[in-house]
Amino acid sequence: MFNKKGDIQIAARLSRVRNDVGYSQSKVAAITDISNSTYKNYEAARRDPQIAFVIVFCEVFDVTLDWLLLGKGEPKEKYFDVRFPPVSDASNVSNKGVDQ
Repeated sequence: MFNKKGDIQIAARLSRVRNDVGYSQSKVAAITDISNSTYKNYEAARRDPQIAFVIVFCEVFDVTLDWLLLGKGEPKEKYFDVRFPPVSDASNVSNKGVDQ
């Protein structure tokens, strides 16, 4: 699976998540601590991602390893950076436990 030439399906899933979140390739590269060119090669399927990148990417964007690497399971309707949940989710959290 981790060959010099990348897997087009993994590349498509990386791109889908990044586009859902609305991040540039360079922002994802910075978050995952890799170079811009390395990330671009992953998304262009010129290289398969290294396992350290895969782990960080999955943690940051709440993606399962099975889905990212193998396409197993259902993709989420929408992805987001878990460090910055969508506003609608944050507002629900802030109202919990508040007496009305």
